[in-house]
Amino acid sequence: MVTMKKKIFLVTILFLRIICLVSGQTVSFKSFEGANESVCVLPNYAKNDLSISHLKDTLHIKGLTAVNSIDILSKCLLMIDYSVRGGSGIRLRRTIILGIGHGVLFQLLHITSLFDEEYIDFSKKPPSTDTPDESSHYAINLNLIEGKNQNYELKVKIHDEKKSKHTPEANYKYNSEVTLSFDTNKHIFYSTSQDISKYFTVFNPQTQKDSKQYIMGTFPVVKLGKREYYYINDGWYEKGGNDNLLKYAYR
Repeated sequence: MVTMKKKIFLVTILFLRIICLVSGQTVSFKSFEGANESVCVLPNYAKNDLSISHLKDTLHIKGLTAVNSIDILSKCLLMIDYSVRGGSGIRLRRTIILGIGHGVLFQLLHITSLFDEEYIDFSKKPPSTDTPDESSHYAINLNLIEGKNQNYELKVKIHDEKKSKHTPEANYKYNSEVTLSFDTNKHIFYSTSQDISKYFTVFNPQTQKDSKQYIMGTFPVVKLGKREYYYINDGWYEKGGNDNLLKYAYR
């Protein structure tokens, strides 16, 4: 006998699938166990939200302005590139790599893939509107190397530069490349692991609020040039200045 709670769940799943067929995109690929799976990528531009759903597991991302691309990296990996609000004079894009294991969505990686900023000092008379007083450009390029038995490596090319009219001695420009390893148990890419025992100011994207939290343990870390990410409690956080942690997605 089907319980009322189960009926509501089944109706909800059916309703979400109908919505996805109408407004979103269904993407099919393999789970880590080799089963045929699919996810629904559903942007809501009226609310600036992005939902990524598989069965009863859903990731939510706020601040969405565009879904730029959806790509199958391998038979088991899905990559989504999207843009978010970045403020005046800022272009901001992020990339999430997903996989499915035992019915659960895994965030293999969730990072900033583009940060462009141009600053014009309007306090000057007249302001230099022809070219910005300061500009910065940070971009990454990802290349997956797939071995046997899900033995992945991720090659990451990093470009970072900054230009300033008035303090040219602070200008810089460099290109680098790092290789991220793959943890087959946690289903994540990582650079290294780090022992952490300190307070952080953590931003919760669901509540849109900060909270002071004491975080202790050994956590996987990804270092991509000047940007650093921690994998804590099944989610990725970007580490900012003054011991801030910014979480990109929530369930």
